[in-house]
Amino acid sequence: MERVRLSAGVLRSLTFLMDFALYWFMFPVSICVATCAMWSGIGGAALFSDGPLRRYMVVPNEKEAGWTIDKTLSEVAQLNEWQAYSYSREQLIEKLDAAMGTEGE
Repeated sequence: MERVRLSAGVLRSLTFLMDFALYWFMFPVSICVATCAMWSGIGGAALFSDGPLRRYMVVPNEKEAGWTIDKTLSEVAQLNEWQAYSYSREQLIEKLDAAMGTEGE
Protein backbone atom coordinates (compact mmCIF):
# COMPACT_ATOMS: atom_id res chain seq x y z
CA MET A 1 0.00 0.00 0.00
CA GLU A 2 1.39 3.35 -1.04
CA ARG A 3 1.43 6.29 1.39
CA VAL A 4 0.00 9.57 0.19
CA ARG A 5 1.79 12.77 1.24
CA LEU A 6 -0.33 15.87 1.49
CA SER A 7 0.99 19.36 0.94
CA ALA A 8 0.73 22.06 3.60
CA GLY A 9 -2.02 23.84 1.63
CA VAL A 10 -4.16 20.71 1.47
CA LEU A 11 -3.65 20.09 5.19
CA ARG A 12 -4.71 23.66 6.00
CA SER A 13 -7.84 23.21 3.90
CA LEU A 14 -8.67 19.94 5.62
CA THR A 15 -8.13 21.53 9.03
CA PHE A 16 -10.46 24.38 8.11
CA LEU A 17 -13.13 21.94 6.96
CA MET A 18 -12.81 19.90 10.15
CA ASP A 19 -13.15 23.05 12.29
CA PHE A 20 -16.15 24.15 10.26
CA ALA A 21 -17.73 20.72 10.69
CA LEU A 22 -17.25 20.95 14.46
CA TYR A 23 -18.52 24.50 14.90
CA TRP A 24 -20.97 25.03 12.03
CA PHE A 25 -23.89 25.51 14.44
CA MET A 26 -22.27 28.64 15.93
CA PHE A 27 -22.26 30.58 12.67
CA PRO A 28 -25.98 31.58 12.67
CA VAL A 29 -25.76 32.50 16.36
CA SER A 30 -22.71 34.69 15.79
CA ILE A 31 -24.49 36.48 12.93
CA CYS A 32 -27.46 37.16 15.24
CA VAL A 33 -25.24 38.47 18.05
CA ALA A 34 -23.29 40.74 15.71
CA THR A 35 -26.50 42.03 14.09
CA CYS A 36 -28.15 42.79 17.44
CA ALA A 37 -25.05 44.60 18.65
CA MET A 38 -24.86 46.60 15.43
CA TRP A 39 -28.55 47.56 15.51
CA SER A 40 -28.35 48.60 19.15
CA GLY A 41 -25.46 50.95 18.43
CA ILE A 42 -22.90 49.25 20.64
CA GLY A 43 -21.35 46.95 18.05
CA GLY A 44 -17.80 48.23 17.89
CA ALA A 45 -17.81 49.61 21.42
CA ALA A 46 -18.95 46.39 23.04
CA LEU A 47 -17.08 43.90 20.92
CA PHE A 48 -13.77 45.54 20.03
CA SER A 49 -13.08 48.26 22.59
CA ASP A 50 -9.78 48.36 24.47
CA GLY A 51 -11.69 49.36 27.60
CA PRO A 52 -15.14 47.78 27.44
CA LEU A 53 -17.78 48.76 29.99
CA ARG A 54 -19.11 46.28 32.53
CA ARG A 55 -22.68 46.95 31.42
CA TYR A 56 -24.36 48.61 28.45
CA MET A 57 -27.83 50.12 28.59
CA VAL A 58 -29.48 49.54 25.23
CA VAL A 59 -32.44 51.89 24.80
CA PRO A 60 -33.75 53.67 21.71
CA ASN A 61 -34.04 57.16 23.20
CA GLU A 62 -33.34 59.39 26.20
CA LYS A 63 -36.87 59.00 27.59
CA GLU A 64 -36.48 55.24 27.96
CA ALA A 65 -32.99 55.67 29.42
CA GLY A 66 -34.61 57.83 32.10
CA TRP A 67 -37.22 55.15 32.77
CA THR A 68 -34.49 52.55 33.16
CA ILE A 69 -32.48 54.62 35.63
CA ASP A 70 -35.64 55.59 37.57
CA LYS A 71 -36.70 51.94 37.86
CA THR A 72 -33.24 50.90 39.07
CA LEU A 73 -33.19 53.64 41.71
CA SER A 74 -36.72 52.66 42.76
CA GLU A 75 -35.55 49.07 43.26
CA VAL A 76 -32.62 50.28 45.38
CA ALA A 77 -35.01 52.29 47.55
CA GLN A 78 -37.36 49.30 47.92
CA LEU A 79 -34.50 46.96 48.88
CA ASN A 80 -33.25 49.49 51.42
CA GLU A 81 -36.58 50.18 53.13
CA TRP A 82 -37.43 46.70 54.47
CA GLN A 83 -34.08 45.28 55.46
CA ALA A 84 -32.68 45.27 58.98
CA TYR A 85 -29.55 47.22 58.00
CA SER A 86 -31.10 49.98 55.93
CA TYR A 87 -29.17 53.13 55.08
CA SER A 88 -30.17 56.74 55.58
CA ARG A 89 -30.68 59.03 52.60
CA GLU A 90 -27.28 60.62 53.19
CA GLN A 91 -25.57 57.22 53.33
CA LEU A 92 -27.25 56.20 50.07
CA ILE A 93 -26.10 59.44 48.42
CA GLU A 94 -22.55 58.78 49.64
CA LYS A 95 -22.70 55.29 48.16
CA LEU A 96 -24.02 56.65 44.85
CA ASP A 97 -21.25 59.27 44.76
CA ALA A 98 -18.65 56.58 45.45
CA ALA A 99 -20.08 54.34 42.71
CA MET A 100 -20.02 57.22 40.23
CA GLY A 101 -16.53 58.26 41.25
CA THR A 102 -17.63 61.77 42.20
CA GLU A 103 -16.69 61.67 45.86
CA GLY A 104 -15.34 64.98 47.13
CA GLU A 105 -16.64 67.15 44.29
